[in-house]
Amino acid sequence: MKTYLVDLDYESFLFDPSFQENSSASLKRQREFEYIFFLVNKENCRLKNCRNYSPDYLKKLKTMGFTIPILDPEASQFEKWWGHHHDLELEKKLNSKLTSMEIGLKKGWGFLQGGVVHSLEEVKVHIDKYPQYENWILKNPFSFSGIGHYSFKRQELNNSFFIKNSGAFLLEPKYERVFDIGTTFVIEEGRIEDWFMVENHISPHGAFRGGVGGKTKDDFRKYIFSLLGLYLLDVKLL
Repeated sequence: MKTYLVDLDYESFLFDPSFQENSSASLKRQREFEYIFFLVNKENCRLKNCRNYSPDYLKKLKTMGFTIPILDPEASQFEKWWGHHHDLELEKKLNSKLTSMEIGLKKGWGFLQGGVVHSLEEVKVHIDKYPQYENWILKNPFSFSGIGHYSFKRQELNNSFFIKNSGAFLLEPKYERVFDIGTTFVIEEGRIEDWFMVENHISPHGAFRGGVGGKTKDDFRKYIFSLLGLYLLDVKLL
């Protein structure tokens, strides 16, 4: 039976040069969001938990159909759950927004008015192609949860961002957000075996603020229909 340690600092590990494992901030996040493991995991296993859970809480989750692991806070051997930490360079590439953008453009999934820029001059050239958009946003392709995003109006554009930052950045119009959906794929041995969706709550500056989901895909469809009057068709995974 496998033993897991919840690792919710995966993106920080990949992209934040100042990241320190087991720092007070890291442990705080782990304690605060460790419960996500109960909502996603379907495997009979052990969990090296960093916080205590009341028997009533665990019993309630079990009656709702969730798989409850054996809690083993003193476990010395474990696998990290969420990130893999197997191939650093490959994992950086797969988690980079630059990679997502390239795939999206090839598939026609979006980012059609967006581009990759490295300087103020490149920003000016790009936004001049789309005079219909007043508001724009620059995104660090290696960041997460909206950290480091820079929003600006066309007429307020200046070089302050590039004085403090260097490298490649994603530039796209800042659209009026109606609804954000996050999709998680469960991949086993290179195949997508399952998936689920949540509504992402996003701040006006693009930072992640939490999510709302359902126990099943059908529950989530009903939630979307009650909220927006829209019905999500099944996703075909090829």
